[in-house]
Amino acid sequence: MVQAGTLFGYLAAFVTIVLALALSDLAMSLHRLIRARRTVRWHPLPLVAAFWVLLVLLTSFFGLWSLTELSRVTYNRLFWIVLPQVCYFLAAAAVLPDEVEPDTHLLKFYLAERHYLFAVLALGFVFEFVDDLLREFDALTASPPLTFAPYFVLNAVILATFAVMWASARRWVHWVGFGVLFTTALLGFVDWEIRGLPAVEAGTASVPVVASGGR
Repeated sequence: MVQAGTLFGYLAAFVTIVLALALSDLAMSLHRLIRARRTVRWHPLPLVAAFWVLLVLLTSFFGLWSLTELSRVTYNRLFWIVLPQVCYFLAAAAVLPDEVEPDTHLLKFYLAERHYLFAVLALGFVFEFVDDLLREFDALTASPPLTFAPYFVLNAVILATFAVMWASARRWVHWVGFGVLFTTALLGFVDWEIRGLPAVEAGTASVPVVASGGR
C-alpha cells in the first residue's frame, strides 16, 4: 500500500506535462505573432478564441483535483483521464498559426481552421464528460435527477455551441458563440477553488533562523 497522495502526485505530474505543453505552444504562437506584428493582419476574433482555449486549459488544471479521490487507476481509466488533455493540446496548437508568413491574415486562418479547432474541443469535452460519468456513476444513480441537471444542461449548451461554430463561417455566429461559451464558463467555473494549508502561516517567520555557536 502506497502513502496517501502518492497516486495523485503520480497522475497529476503526468497529466500536467500535457497541459504545460499546450500552454507553452499557445504562448509561443502568440509570441511569434507579436514579434511579427507589423506584417500581421490582426483581428480580435482569433485572439478571443485563443483566450477561450486558455480558459479550457485552466479549467482542466482545476479538474485535476478530482484525482485525489482515486485509490486505484486501471490502464483504461488512465486512457480516459489523458484523452481530454491531448485534445486540449491539439486545440491550443491549432487556434493560432504556428508560422507567421508575410501578410498573415488571422481571421482567414481562424475560419479555415475552425473545423479542426472545434472538433478537437468537442472531443475533449465529450471524453471529459464520459470520465465524469464514470467517476460519479454511483452518485448519479443514487441522487434525484434534478441534482445533476444543471451539469448536463451546461455541457449540452457548450457542445451545441461548438457544433454551430464548426458549421458556420459567419463572424456574428462566432461572436455570439463565444458570448455563450464565456457565459457558461462564468456560470459553471468562476467559483471553483482549491483549498489547502499554507506553506507559511500568517504571523510566523518566513525566513529560517540559523543558530550559530562558538567552539
